[in-house]
Amino acid sequence: ELKALYTRGRSKEAVVWACTQRPTDIPVIAMANRSHYFIFTMQNPDDRKKIVKATGMPQFMEQPGGHNFWYWKVGMQNPVLAKLKL
Repeated sequence: ELKALYTRGRSKEAVVWACTQRPTDIPVIAMANRSHYFIFTMQNPDDRKKIVKATGMPQFMEQPGGHNFWYWKVGMQNPVLAKLKL
């Protein structure tokens, strides 16, 4: 059912919000159908490589560190380095 939401959900006006700590465990179909990315610190280089491959944004190889995170919406030229306000 999850694959159906990712591949055909837009035609039904369905929205899926998903989070993970390990992008390497997420199927490619799920990565390819995202429209927004919020990238926090990922210790595993393979996780960062998968995000770079899915988005084409080499900046995601860099760790944002601290309370920072990368934000990127499909169609934006470059991701934005943002900071969580505590």
